Amino acid sequence: MTMTIYMVYLTYNNESNSTKGNTMRKATTQYGNPVTVLSWRLLPNGWEVWQLEDADPDGIFYSYVEGNESEFGLSSMKELESVITLCAEGDELDGLDAPAGWEWEKEISEFEQFVLDIA
Repeated sequence: MTMTIYMVYLTYNNESNSTKGNTMRKATTQYGNPVTVLSWRLLPNGWEVWQLEDADPDGIFYSYVEGNESEFGLSSMKELESVITLCAEGDELDGLDAPAGWEWEKEISEFEQFVLDIA
């Protein structure tokens, strides 16, 4: 049995937080696909919701949910607001482990990118 302990400042969230304009974190899924993570929420039942795109006007967004089963699908901001959740957004995502089987992309400086570009 593996236990992940999150050592990060978490925002207590019982209302919608807009993720537009916040930093996000890039990752590669267990299938090798690149994704951008906008936020993470821990639900009272222990499920984790990873927001992968901005919510539409109705509060629906594409996400990855880790629970009894892990799957990609649509989540509702309205439903998440109805339960008390822990939330990490922007720079707070830096303190979280990636979902099981995923890897965070290594952040590189502008200089490192420059060197890669001219190599």
